Amino acid sequence: MKQKEAIVIIGALILVGVGGYFIASRQQVSTVPLPEITDFEACDRAGYPVGESYPRQCWTPDGKRFVEEIDQGSPPPPGLVTIENISPSSGSIGTQIIIGGSGFSTNDNDIAFTHPAINFQGRTTAYVNHVASQDGKTLSFNLPNALGACAYSRLNQNEACPEIGILLPKGVAQISVVNKNGISNSLTFTVK
Repeated sequence: MKQKEAIVIIGALILVGVGGYFIASRQQVSTVPLPEITDFEACDRAGYPVGESYPRQCWTPDGKRFVEEIDQGSPPPPGLVTIENISPSSGSIGTQIIIGGSGFSTNDNDIAFTHPAINFQGRTTAYVNHVASQDGKTLSFNLPNALGACAYSRLNQNEACPEIGILLPKGVAQISVVNKNGISNSLTFTVK
């Protein structure tokens, strides 16, 4: 009987020792400091999600957002997609949104919503697809509750896109327009 008790005690001590080792190992890994991120380039180099907007934006796991610095002094090249205004600047699901700008294509514009709460395959951007423009200067659509996973206007031939709906989160999002002419600048829109 004493032999069985000794085996049980030894087994328990081994389990405690192994458990303590793994807990100590986990704590050491979790205390390794992350690189300090102070700008867009450092965020991008660290491999954090970058939104498809113009200028591009990068989010760190702790919720910080960094915007790519671009030369605002020079005019955009001809044919570049630009957004001048979004009306209204906030709304709930079903609200009609009108985007004014230039470089919009006749029938194949994708409206990109970039928001840190969107997470599809590591990306923080999802889309309202196939929005038409009669004059190349205005886009009109109703705010949906679900977005698409891809910008169809930028897919390569024979490239597939998952047919899923990504829920549009509430809060501040960056909206940009994506089409065959390029990717626009982004403006803020608040989803109520």
